[in-house]
Amino acid sequence: MTDDSTTTTTPTVFEFSQPPPDAPPVTFEMARNAVAKFCGINVCDIDRALHQVASMPGPRKPIWRKFGKLNKFGFLYGILMHTPDKEWQDTYIRGFYWTFGSNRLMEKEEEEQCLNLLYARFIQPFTQHDTSGSSNASSHGSLGSTPNGSSTPIKSNATDPTHSNFSTALRKRDVVCLICWGSQATDAAHLIAQKSSIPLVIEKLLERAGMRSVFQVQNGVLLCARCHILFDALEQYIDVVDGRLIAKIVNRTNDPNDKEYLRDLEYLTVIRAIRKKYQHHADITDSPSEMPVYIPLDDETTHPNHTALAFHKAACLIWKLAGAGAVNEDDWSGDCEDDVENRLAMVASRLEDLLKTSTVYVEESK
Repeated sequence: MTDDSTTTTTPTVFEFSQPPPDAPPVTFEMARNAVAKFCGINVCDIDRALHQVASMPGPRKPIWRKFGKLNKFGFLYGILMHTPDKEWQDTYIRGFYWTFGSNRLMEKEEEEQCLNLLYARFIQPFTQHDTSGSSNASSHGSLGSTPNGSSTPIKSNATDPTHSNFSTALRKRDVVCLICWGSQATDAAHLIAQKSSIPLVIEKLLERAGMRSVFQVQNGVLLCARCHILFDALEQYIDVVDGRLIAKIVNRTNDPNDKEYLRDLEYLTVIRAIRKKYQHHADITDSPSEMPVYIPLDDETTHPNHTALAFHKAACLIWKLAGAGAVNEDDWSGDCEDDVENRLAMVASRLEDLLKTSTVYVEESK
């Protein structure tokens, strides 16, 4: 007779269905249509569904029972559409088609395991804090999942020498916030974050980017406190366009004339125009659609890693299609909905303080 007190069990993890050996190739459209059908969306209505989901916010944390079918479809479609690594994209196209397009019927628990696995791979590595104490998400190398307890967790905090060196190197390289050019209260922001709960995912992302540690200077950007919050909330990113770095704001809707989006663009353009006269950016020409990122240090081997930037951009666009947004763990109040008014008031207060600081700085510099 076995003593139950000494019995250990491996947590159940999600496994994607695999194609048979003689299976024909799977196209993007086949996988997309399979996901749409699984989510209860008519294939003919996919474009309308995507337009709706971008305008219909979901919970900001992965509490999947609160996500509607449009949110789930947007999340899964976003992974198919925006996965920056071609090999991984092909793997997910096959996996999604054979999982969601087969006769396999998922129980709610299994569906949540699937969504949690994908969240741990595509969103969690780019948000500010761990959202769970542990995870069984495997790396991207295979669509099968294995427990990661054998991997050494990445642990650090702001008082560690490694983090201190990382911060010092970023301040030397970037001088000011790379997005808004603010010089006050700058933070060392990771592209691929420190995540002790999903070490295998982090290790695979670093490997794909050609890096060994989350504390390499190429894995970071210097940001002011406000831009750091928005960057970790997947509301700002740095795009690579023809080898150039461009700061961008996520438009949460499909309307290029959305008032909130235009307001944010105008604010960032104005604040950069104020600051460039007094720092390192006098020769840069901004437009609302293109805000170049300037790095004073010429050594391009120390510049932000383009692959890591692409992963972060993908997380922003995927989470947008889910109609959601990542939040600081400390701002979340369990299963309750966010207090929108309080959050807006908090952001407005921060913007007002920042504008006052900038005005004072300009006056003193005259």
